[in-house]
Amino acid sequence: MNSCEGFWSCISPDAWVTSGGTLVGAFLGAFIAGMITLTANKKMISGQEKLRKRDKDDYFRIIAQQFIDQFELVDSMIQMVIETGFEEKSTKEVGISISEKVKNIDAAVDIRSMNPADYKLIHKLLEGHRYISYELIYLSHESPPNVEVVNIIRNELSDTLTQLKNRTMKES
Repeated sequence: MNSCEGFWSCISPDAWVTSGGTLVGAFLGAFIAGMITLTANKKMISGQEKLRKRDKDDYFRIIAQQFIDQFELVDSMIQMVIETGFEEKSTKEVGISISEKVKNIDAAVDIRSMNPADYKLIHKLLEGHRYISYELIYLSHESPPNVEVVNIIRNELSDTLTQLKNRTMKES
């Protein structure tokens, strides 16, 4: 049996090459497997994001279709009140009706299931109609609502409703 003077001097050159090759091969194998895993994960996340966006777009389209008619009905109710000269009893009834419709729409909308831009459109419509219903319910008995202000708000809401319709049509 040969005796060695120290551990490092006892290792033969072919063992060094084999050990080095094994380490390099293991490193390269782990690196390649890691890159493949990262690529697969990125594709999976991208696919899930596309599905999530499509689901949000589908949800928006369904919600928008359901409530476009409601918003148009509310607009016609506001027009009727303006044409009658804000007669106190019918004005208050219309204001209460608008308030109920807005509450029902707001309760049905799930903000987590919508894209922010889509929610902004619906939220703008809800807030505008809330303001008009407040005017009709609470302020009409003190003095008739300002027709110019109501018409400005109605026009803004009409433009927003048109945007909502166009967005719904574009995504169909």
